[in-house]
Amino acid sequence: MSQLNSTLPEWQALAGHAATMQRSSLRELFAADPERYATLHVDSAPWLFDMSRQRITSETLGLLQRLAAALKLDERIAAMLRGDLVNATEGRAALHVALRSPFAGGGVVQTEVAASRARVEAFVARVRSGQLRGATAPTSGRCWSARRCATSGAGG
Repeated sequence: MSQLNSTLPEWQALAGHAATMQRSSLRELFAADPERYATLHVDSAPWLFDMSRQRITSETLGLLQRLAAALKLDERIAAMLRGDLVNATEGRAALHVALRSPFAGGGVVQTEVAASRARVEAFVARVRSGQLRGATAPTSGRCWSARRCATSGAGG
């Protein structure tokens, strides 16, 4: 496995470049390159990714590409999508990608994903119907009304 730490020469080159870029203003960058927006944006309807408003240049993108190559990022992404063990901390696959793609992780993983989704849907149905209540909920009727629900999570 390739190194992930800042001892890589590619990391060092990027860190040096970042220090230089920190001294630049967007006003200066736009003045130096009138075509900045044209070269530093990606329009993929309905999304627009505008990098021109960041302190980056074509050189920055090149340095990032060299770092990605040094880290074998393409191989790591492929391994994650296959369901390989990529989460070294927990000693398992990072299966959150399988939740977003029916092609990630293979058949066994997708079967597990479908089973997990079914359990969540059953839980939600019990909450919505009033079958499942909190410990202090009344014994009849709905104990609370939820109009909106926000969830937040990290990792896989």
